[in-house]
Amino acid sequence: MNDCTDDEPFCLTNDTDDCGVCGGDNTSCTGCTNEIAWNHCESCTIDDSSCIYIPDNFGFSQSTAQAFYFVLDADILSDDLVVNEDWIGVFNGEVCVGSLPWNGPYSSIPAMGDDGTEWIQGYLNTGDFPTFKIYDGSKNQYYGAEA
Repeated sequence: MNDCTDDEPFCLTNDTDDCGVCGGDNTSCTGCTNEIAWNHCESCTIDDSSCIYIPDNFGFSQSTAQAFYFVLDADILSDDLVVNEDWIGVFNGEVCVGSLPWNGPYSSIPAMGDDGTEWIQGYLNTGDFPTFKIYDGSKNQYYGAEA
């Protein structure tokens, strides 16, 4: 029975969370709210300090010409990479053409190609061989990678 003095007449438990969910636990609107972060959440209203930022030199533009590398295993001087902290970047010379944070075995890393648009100058063309770099987030250091 509805009680017209009830603050939450449509919530049987009368415990709406900060996200507006009846009986919720604040997880439906919690995430990274910083728009410049790699993992920015459009629908999140509560920042949970989970933001992941793209390392300097690892930014790139999207292209219609794409390929992906699947990395089974990666390390820095025999130390395993840390999920969402360390990054793998794909380069054509000194130009970053793709990057993503390490997310464990079978991480997919994009490699953008030159599709003729102005913002992707220096991206990969047929016959080019990319190089790879690893960013160590704990040391803020870059390493050349051997594929």
